[in-house]
Amino acid sequence: MNLGQSIFLGIIQGITEFLPISSSAHLVFFQHFFRLKEPPLLFDSLLHFSTFLVTIIFFWARIKEILKFTPDGVNAVKLIFIASLPTAIIGFTFGKIFERAFNTVFYPAFFLLITGLLLWVAEKKSLPERNKKQNIRNAFLVGLVQGIALLPGISRSGSTISTGIILGWSPTFAAEFSFLLSLPAIFGVTVIKLLESNFSLINRELVLYLPGMFFAFLFGLLSLKLLWRSLLKHNWKFFSYYCWFLGLTVLILAFIKR
Repeated sequence: MNLGQSIFLGIIQGITEFLPISSSAHLVFFQHFFRLKEPPLLFDSLLHFSTFLVTIIFFWARIKEILKFTPDGVNAVKLIFIASLPTAIIGFTFGKIFERAFNTVFYPAFFLLITGLLLWVAEKKSLPERNKKQNIRNAFLVGLVQGIALLPGISRSGSTISTGIILGWSPTFAAEFSFLLSLPAIFGVTVIKLLESNFSLINRELVLYLPGMFFAFLFGLLSLKLLWRSLLKHNWKFFSYYCWFLGLTVLILAFIKR
């Protein structure tokens, strides 16, 4: 991997990690059509750590409130814990099976169409005053969807936020819960990947990894702010149209190249 690829992959990670357009699908598409090699495991982990830091910074005020363990904070921790259970179960049970979907562009493209549909439905259901039904059942359902979002093309942020809105949550609460819910999942996966990595590569490759991490952080912060503004305006049509356009385009190109 060279410096240009490090920066390019960092930008892609930063943009697509938070926007509801599936970062995994984009990585599969870029690697397939542009013949990019899969990034080293350690580099991939560090990019996710960069966007993990973005989430911490963006929601730091809310995280501090939760850590005070007020009744509201305790309830938030309980809901996040309940939602994390189905995600963990699905990941450990079906993770290896889901990985097969990364070997072709067909599955990510098809699932991207489903993401677009979820965003479109959420756009129709989105109402600013709805902020009820923050119960265990709905938290569990959102966590279940997050587990399914391990499939490439199913946007984690898009599917979980959409599910929360459809269940009756306000867009801002659904987004806040979605990203807070992502923290234990991303942290756990990152730690596992780091333990599996060859740490002897750090000193030799760090000069290439740092620019990618920087751009992942920078563009991650920008994309999260863009998503938040879109939620406040209740305008997700662009994202749903983008998912449909990209999914159909990839399917057509893949069919032509067969």
